[in-house]
Amino acid sequence: MSMSFIASAQVIDYNDTLSLSNRKIMKGFSALDSVVPHKKLFIAGENHTYRESNSKLWVQNIKYLYKHAGVRNVVMESGLSTSWLANEYVQTGDTAIFNIIEKYVYKEYAERYKQLYRFNRDLDSGEKVHIFGIDLERGSFGALKVLSLLLPDSRQPHDSIDLHIESIKGMAMYQDREVFDGDEDEGLSGYTYSVSSTLKLVIKNFRKQEYAYKAYLGSQYDLFERIIGGLEQTIKWRSLNYEDTPHGYVFREKYMYNSFVALLDSNPGKYYGQFGRCHATKKKADKNSCEWFVFKSLANRLKQDEALHLENDIVTFGIIYGEDDDYEDDDWQLVEDELMALFEQLDANRVMLFDIAKDSVLADFFADDFDYFFLNSYQPSEKTPYYEDIYDITDYEEESKVTLSYAYGLQELDLWPLAERHNPSNQEVFDNLIVWQGGNITFSAEGVASTSNLSFMSPIETTNTNGNNAVTTRLSGFSYNSYLFYDLLSNVKFMDFLLGGSIGYSQFNFKVEETTQNPGNISTGFLGTTKKSVYKNPGITGRLSAGLLFNIGRLTFGGEVGNSFDFSNTEWRLDGNTISEGPKTSFSGLYGTAHLGVNFDL
Repeated sequence: MSMSFIASAQVIDYNDTLSLSNRKIMKGFSALDSVVPHKKLFIAGENHTYRESNSKLWVQNIKYLYKHAGVRNVVMESGLSTSWLANEYVQTGDTAIFNIIEKYVYKEYAERYKQLYRFNRDLDSGEKVHIFGIDLERGSFGALKVLSLLLPDSRQPHDSIDLHIESIKGMAMYQDREVFDGDEDEGLSGYTYSVSSTLKLVIKNFRKQEYAYKAYLGSQYDLFERIIGGLEQTIKWRSLNYEDTPHGYVFREKYMYNSFVALLDSNPGKYYGQFGRCHATKKKADKNSCEWFVFKSLANRLKQDEALHLENDIVTFGIIYGEDDDYEDDDWQLVEDELMALFEQLDANRVMLFDIAKDSVLADFFADDFDYFFLNSYQPSEKTPYYEDIYDITDYEEESKVTLSYAYGLQELDLWPLAERHNPSNQEVFDNLIVWQGGNITFSAEGVASTSNLSFMSPIETTNTNGNNAVTTRLSGFSYNSYLFYDLLSNVKFMDFLLGGSIGYSQFNFKVEETTQNPGNISTGFLGTTKKSVYKNPGITGRLSAGLLFNIGRLTFGGEVGNSFDFSNTEWRLDGNTISEGPKTSFSGLYGTAHLGVNFDL
């Protein structure tokens, strides 16, 4: 769809956008001013990769909905333990709690809780924002840490539970010092003690000795018991996932729905929640990056629950990103042009609220899913494992990718020994840069890239005359190289900074053909003794190189520079025999190559 068609459907004020800065002036929400006072639930769907901008938008949305819709409650895609930590901090500002948050969650999440605390501290006690978690206890590290915080120091546990109480304390200290000691990339490495195995033993003991736990925990028993219950449900969910069935997806969505319904019953009011897009669509989840399996989403279940009477009280927002792969997949192909046209007019590092109903094409495609889009042109933050997905220490599987590209290169080779065999008028062409053209196929995963390159040189042709004799020469060649690169920017999806080298095989072909106007007086060949010959100069070569590639959606472009080395005999050959007194030609020399191609996820 053209840009002008979209503009005619909706007049867009690109100055009325959100900067996501932490300022008090709220700008960019004007389209909601007349809508939100009459609604009760506000649900946004994000791509978790964009942690930084998602977190900033989370804070801005809460501030706006607090003022204009009366929202005082925030639900999170997290278990009870994580939301308890967050809520304790935003209510009290307790630095000890924040120190735990900083250690156990990503810095972007810690920062958003800090910003919400600063907003909350100026509000009256009965008007503060509260945080609730409705998901499974998918992060067992955080769950065990919170369980340890609930253990009283003033009472001794009964012998029937003492072993497990000490184990909770010991495991919490162990994961503080060993598992989360250091930055988030290095912390989740090897471990001696298993948190999941520890929790399974604690859960079993808890169900046998609940009375002893109740006597020991006192007022903290209810929260302790609810976290244990969440962990039990998580174990069931994991077992369903291990069976490779869709039951796990349905189980989790039902759990979140039931938790939300119980929360609405016990704590009436208006709510804002920001989840993955699979949970936020008002229709059954069958697209929006959830096309792999159709299931009733959280928002859909809430909307369809006749007892809740929320069908007309839910507003949903889809958060769409300028570099999001979702709308480049088959799922969103019908609206890719419309979305890209909007982003082309949106400045970098801005977020714009877009009313889907005012664009006929987008409304036809998305109206059953979302009411509005937040068009987000911020870049994704560093891609690392999502905290809440960690049940035990696991390796994070990075995406693998294949890239097909055209390569155009220039190389500085010393061909002067060959040029000297020509007439002076033809020698200059052998002093120019050699042009290579070919193709690359690159496989990359986990910061390592393997590239195969096959290139052919642009031929150099000459005609040399001597009286009635003419000698035509044609120098051509090919080069195959197998590279191994290390990507210094493996966590940056749109850019690859490659360092590495290759080993390969290259060959020059030199065709010489002599003609004469006096057939009985044919002179000797140009290099040898025949009137028509093909000389060859093969070489085992190696390269050291550095490359910088940019990945914009499916498009990849960039370049590579380096030096080539020739490890073989530089003498020419005719019919397999070395010409010992002939010219010597090497493939060694500096080179530079430009790349243009497409990439695909594997």
